[in-house]
Amino acid sequence: MTDAGLKSPSSHAGAGPKLAIDHLYMIVDQPGAPAEMAALAKGGLTQSWSRKHVGMGTANIFLCFDNAFLELIWIDDEAEAASLPVGRRLLERKRKRDQGAMPFGLALRTPGPEVPFPFEGWQFKPPSVSDMKNVVTIANSSDDIAQPFLFRGQRSIPPRQWTDGLSGQRQVPGGFGDIVGWTLDLPAGVAPGPDLRTLQALGLLSLGTSGGKTARWTIEAARLDGGRPRRIILPDCTFED
Repeated sequence: MTDAGLKSPSSHAGAGPKLAIDHLYMIVDQPGAPAEMAALAKGGLTQSWSRKHVGMGTANIFLCFDNAFLELIWIDDEAEAASLPVGRRLLERKRKRDQGAMPFGLALRTPGPEVPFPFEGWQFKPPSVSDMKNVVTIANSSDDIAQPFLFRGQRSIPPRQWTDGLSGQRQVPGGFGDIVGWTLDLPAGVAPGPDLRTLQALGLLSLGTSGGKTARWTIEAARLDGGRPRRIILPDCTFED
């Protein structure tokens, strides 16, 4: 499928309660994300699943919470990644990080493919997917490397409802349940685009400024014991109570 792909609906009708954050991904440099995983493990997080994206030249690790997940993704084969429109965009973001490219992607979840994706975009079919219902819709705003790579995820249910075992024990062993807050702090001088402002207006995330040269995500994870949510800060993979 070409970069132009098929246009997705632009209407925001019904987007509110039917739209959720499915997962946040972060591009990392090293296969297996050893530094990031070591830092996240110190905070009590554990790997749920890992795999290669067949035909895409990428691989990942999932860290599932009850309602969403964190994905660490890396380039496993640069030539293979460069052969596809999504892979080329990931490579660009990795290579131009010191030029302001954001290493983060944000996947939105709808109850099914029939629910309109609220942003103009194009459709990408991963090489390993045979069902056209599982195509990924990429928002046109993702072409701006200073903004998150925004897209519709392939799943329509949260990790707590997965039946394939890929969510593992989620983050229950570390005492965490849902992700209850998402905050994106943009670098100094970078304004949020219209798609980000729409997501903020829908109450899905908060926006701020990092005051520095790089973007920062803060994820708030609910504690199963009812204590205050713990903040996970990316890309540094540090924790705050």
